[in-house]
Amino acid sequence: MMMGALTESLEGIEVVFLDLDGTLYLGDEIIPGALDFLDRLEAAGIRRFFLSNNSSRSVSQYVSKLHDFGIPATPEDVLLSTHDLLSWLAEKGVRETYLIGTEGMREML
Repeated sequence: MMMGALTESLEGIEVVFLDLDGTLYLGDEIIPGALDFLDRLEAAGIRRFFLSNNSSRSVSQYVSKLHDFGIPATPEDVLLSTHDLLSWLAEKGVRETYLIGTEGMREML
């Protein structure tokens, strides 16, 4: 897609949700064009959020990885499937858990 067409196709869009691994990066490699696309979003004033259903990392770990790629991000920009679990636990009043999971998940609990 030509950059002009990309900019036109963003008209009227206020928010974009982007998957992380496989969309913005693959492992430790940024996907070609990803940084340009994020720059276009910023120039157009479009808010973006980063999504992942991988619960092995915490929000802070994802923010750090994005920073390593030169992508400015805050914890509020990263939405993980783990957030649903945390909401459910809070809603049910669960105060203690026995976690069999990753350090990233433990950090979020």
